[in-house]
Amino acid sequence: MPVYKSPEKIGTFDVVFFLGVLYHMRHPMLASEIMASVTSPGGIAIIEAHVDMLHLERPAIAFYPGGELNGDGSNWCGPNPSAVEGMLKVAGFKRVEVYTTSGMQSVAQVAKAAKLLHTQNPEEILSDRMVFHA
Repeated sequence: MPVYKSPEKIGTFDVVFFLGVLYHMRHPMLASEIMASVTSPGGIAIIEAHVDMLHLERPAIAFYPGGELNGDGSNWCGPNPSAVEGMLKVAGFKRVEVYTTSGMQSVAQVAKAAKLLHTQNPEEILSDRMVFHA
């Protein structure tokens, strides 16, 4: 269903899946707020997303105004894990858990590897996909 719908129009849900959508949003913070508003109290939102700039611990979002990410003009942004976690908390989620999909044990390990492995194609190691439970 369209992301930019209010709970008054669609209701609230115990489980909200937001898989592979966040980086397609022109307004990721607004999308996070709406996602929080349609997640019922005590419910869970499961977010899977492309993340970028893993070498930065400070919240940051890469902006893709064209086809910079996979040649797809519908990809707008690449938040880093700290930015996703921050957006979800500001949106109203009390707790956010972050899971890597790269096989590394933690986000910190991914960030450390990204810092150590600078190559001619840093986007290969400075970006990944991660799952967030909020």
